[in-house]
Amino acid sequence: NLFEFIKLTLIRLLNLLFTIFTGYFSDKYGRRPVCISLSALLFVSITLSELLQFLIFGFDANTQYLIYLGTQFMLGLTSFSLYNVSYILLMEIISPSYNMIASVFNINMYVIGELIILVVSYFFRNWHLQNYFIIAYSLMVLILVVTILPESPK
Repeated sequence: NLFEFIKLTLIRLLNLLFTIFTGYFSDKYGRRPVCISLSALLFVSITLSELLQFLIFGFDANTQYLIYLGTQFMLGLTSFSLYNVSYILLMEIISPSYNMIASVFNINMYVIGELIILVVSYFFRNWHLQNYFIIAYSLMVLILVVTILPESPK
């Protein structure tokens, strides 16, 4: 399908451009502040996605869908950039002799995160409940990043 091809191409192109943008800012201002800001942006995006779906705001179905698409777009951009910036920070913190182990550990954490979402989705079939779990999990990760993530030594 041509539409799917164009959509995925645009998403990957925007991921590339946003990664270059966040890479520049992580070099200029430090990896830790960029990780904190991207984590906060992820948390705000998913929270807004859920809060604006409530009927008290009076949005019709089309507006709710556009809000959902916009927040999912922000989630897609920031999550890819956050992965890249945090990976670079991890490689800068870890000794070069442990880079391979740290890289494999980082990939395994991604897989474990996917498995956690799979288990949550099995028990909570409603996607709103799944998003509430992701909101709580994102807040926990944001708190951990703010409190224990060190700045890059380089």
